[in-house]
Amino acid sequence: MKRAYLLLTVLLFSLLIWLPFGLKTKLPGWDLDFTKGNFTLWQNYDGPNYLIVEKTWYNKEKIVKDFSVTEPAEYFPAHFPLYPSIIAVLDPFMKGPTAMLLSTLLGSLLCFGMFHKYLAEFKLSLDPFWLSLVFMILPARWVAIRAIGSPELF
Repeated sequence: MKRAYLLLTVLLFSLLIWLPFGLKTKLPGWDLDFTKGNFTLWQNYDGPNYLIVEKTWYNKEKIVKDFSVTEPAEYFPAHFPLYPSIIAVLDPFMKGPTAMLLSTLLGSLLCFGMFHKYLAEFKLSLDPFWLSLVFMILPARWVAIRAIGSPELF
């Protein structure tokens, strides 16, 4: 039961992080501008590169013809296929960037569910739920990785 609460917490925490981007707001008194919306969430790291891999499946001619990229076409095989495969499964139901964010969210849910199960099964913590909540925010970079389109969870 606690694992279900943990997964709900992960989902709500991710939605809370995405909220300013979805609302396209500018926070008063902060130097953060969310007015570009969801574009900010998937433009960082290798997100666009994984979308290109998902659309072309490493076909050099398609990469050069269909996308204007600064990297040579030989650069894209450096992106492993699992993350683009998950995006491709979700792509028929939603557009690429949204599918990418959802795949990252699914990876987060799987990660925290497995972390909680590991702690509980091997009795490594008196309360795996609370340790999993701490793991959700520490290290702080982990919060950012889970909020954008990035393959680090896979």
